[in-house]
Amino acid sequence: MDIRQLEIFKCLADRQSFSQAAEELHLSQPTVSAHLQALEQELRKQLIHRTTRAFYLTEDGRKLYRYAQQMLALRQRALADLSREHPRELSVGTSSVPGVSFVPQMVSGFLRTQPDTRLYVTHSDSMDILEKLASGELDVGFVGTKSDNGCVFIPLTADRLVIVATNNSRYRAMLAQAAPIEAWLKEPFLLRSEQSGTQKEWARALDTTLPQHTPLRVVASIDDAEILRLCVAQGLGISILSRQVAQPMAQAGKVLLVDLEGEVWNRTLYLAHRAEPYLSVIAQDFVRFAGSLAHSGEITVNP
Repeated sequence: MDIRQLEIFKCLADRQSFSQAAEELHLSQPTVSAHLQALEQELRKQLIHRTTRAFYLTEDGRKLYRYAQQMLALRQRALADLSREHPRELSVGTSSVPGVSFVPQMVSGFLRTQPDTRLYVTHSDSMDILEKLASGELDVGFVGTKSDNGCVFIPLTADRLVIVATNNSRYRAMLAQAAPIEAWLKEPFLLRSEQSGTQKEWARALDTTLPQHTPLRVVASIDDAEILRLCVAQGLGISILSRQVAQPMAQAGKVLLVDLEGEVWNRTLYLAHRAEPYLSVIAQDFVRFAGSLAHSGEITVNP
């Protein structure tokens, strides 16, 4: 097995087409087929099931695809680190809550210590960031939940989840009467994407607090956190969000924040990265920098 075979296999898996893979790789289709056949013969496994009507990875193919992603990403980082012609580059992913609170502070502080670094920052949901970390598309990521994908998670700071509702007379009365969580959960509800760390954490907390709760009256599922907050402010429904994210709208009088009892509504925000052998030198520098800030208490998310 060599790097070129892995490149061809990954391109085939991504494109799901021999002709498209051959065109992208500037090879003939017979050459692409020959490389795949050699790889399958060496491993004694069928990697791709292909007929005139179907093209998909086998179970062994999916396993190799994950390894190929990591190996090719590691190769690219090695070339970048060892080449004097390329600047030091770092790709950072952030979910919504870290992105609007401490990530700008952290990346700007890091650039002051490493002025020769070029940063690429992307925003997405926590689970998408963790998938891209595992595949090598990102170097480090700031997320609001953990997973078992093999990443290392460094606790950075605490966060608190609260109910957020539009500021109207009905909800002001419920807040003044200290309505229980069961009453709030009967209201029209807005969900985030299942890939959202906030969504996963509050669903876990809710199942812990009220394991037999009635199904939510979900009126909309909204991927974008900012759009969801604006929809709450407009009265489309209530939601459970980070206090840090909702606080500015509450201070502006647009929404109400309802505190929930119990430690279960606390959560931790993390810096995630792959294990050390897969980290570039600049990524290792960033991880150490972030860890030192967290240890010093300079990263804060208001509870």
